[in-house]
Amino acid sequence: MERVITLTSGDNYIYLYVYNDDEAFVVDPGSYAPVSEAVESCGLSLRYIFLTHHHLDHTGGIGKLRKKTKSWIFPDELDSPPQLPETRVDVIPTPGHTKDSICILLRRQDGSPDILFTGDTLFIGGCGRPIECRAKTLWQSLEKIASLPEDTLICPGHNYTAENCRFGLSVQPDNELLKQRLQKARKADIDGIGLVPSTVSEEKQTNIFMRAGEEDVKAALGMQGAASVEVFEALRKRKNRFG
Repeated sequence: MERVITLTSGDNYIYLYVYNDDEAFVVDPGSYAPVSEAVESCGLSLRYIFLTHHHLDHTGGIGKLRKKTKSWIFPDELDSPPQLPETRVDVIPTPGHTKDSICILLRRQDGSPDILFTGDTLFIGGCGRPIECRAKTLWQSLEKIASLPEDTLICPGHNYTAENCRFGLSVQPDNELLKQRLQKARKADIDGIGLVPSTVSEEKQTNIFMRAGEEDVKAALGMQGAASVEVFEALRKRKNRFG
């Protein structure tokens, strides 16, 4: 049975995907210790390391993991992603946060919802900061994610959910869905690892950045008639000053 094990290191999420009962790959191992401990405690053989982008907080554990497990790194060492027995692994280029940002999509053949590892492109309730690209490029990447099936599970690289919901409410103070999600996020942070995973549907309903094309968001910003990408750029600039 294939399954996801969610690990944390500070506000970072690290994911182990288990297949063939005792084999696994890891996504964005920013730290060595939680991955090593999980692999040992679950009796797993780590075969691959998947990276969504090159930043150190997502790659910091690679050196020790490679030395211990001899696992292969994608995309650094492999031209295409390895394929699993019951799951097709696809890569979606999602530049914006960095030029090399990708999302890793697991298309599961058993009828279970697909899984998307989004790194720092999309967070629950938010999105990454465009560091190496223009905001327009990041918006185009978010549009790719929005086009996926509604039940696709979203596994982001960080837990910024409560802060993102607070920002959304700074734009739309009366948004009841955002108020409810903020309450859930705060409780989930106390109880465990947060609201991960989300879904494409949930993000399209409550992620202010994914909703940049909606008329009520434009009205809240005084940008009626503006293009979606212009609204997104305004939201991103506003978020950069939020805190």
